[in-house]
Amino acid sequence: MTRADLDMLALSTARMVKAAIVESQAPLLARIAALEARPVGLRHVGVWDASKAYAVHDGVTRDGSTWICKLANTGLTPGSGPEWVLCCKRGRDGKDAR
Repeated sequence: MTRADLDMLALSTARMVKAAIVESQAPLLARIAALEARPVGLRHVGVWDASKAYAVHDGVTRDGSTWICKLANTGLTPGSGPEWVLCCKRGRDGKDAR
């Protein structure tokens, strides 16, 4: 194998490795972009109402518990599926009920 052959082999190998790296990074770069674009924090919107539309990161209270919306929805009760995640569970009532 000549020096020119080795140079050509090295160049073609480098191109294939670069293409493989770029291809494998694409999903990660897309995920990073999505994470950086999402709103930061929770937006408390009050007591859950079946007629309201909720967006991701909306927080509501229902039956004494606080829930965070993970998938935008309308009319889906917190705790009934993957659309909501429990943030703070309802505590027990006080003994004297004041």
